[in-house]
Amino acid sequence: MAAQSEDWDKVSGTIEEGDRESPMQHAPLPMSRCLMHGAIMLGQEFSYAMETALVTLVLLQIVNQICQS
Repeated sequence: MAAQSEDWDKVSGTIEEGDRESPMQHAPLPMSRCLMHGAIMLGQEFSYAMETALVTLVLLQIVNQICQS
């Protein structure tokens, strides 16, 4: 874990006046970090889809009960 924090210290170092880089230049992310980010985003989107599916079913049941009364 210490090696990772050292890498991030290099990335987030201070920029001196004569050393300005364009905003698009940055250190590339390691593949493991990209995969972890992708897995988290996939899990989040899956959770949203499941929430929508379950809430829709519950709302349809409520409407059915109201309309049948």
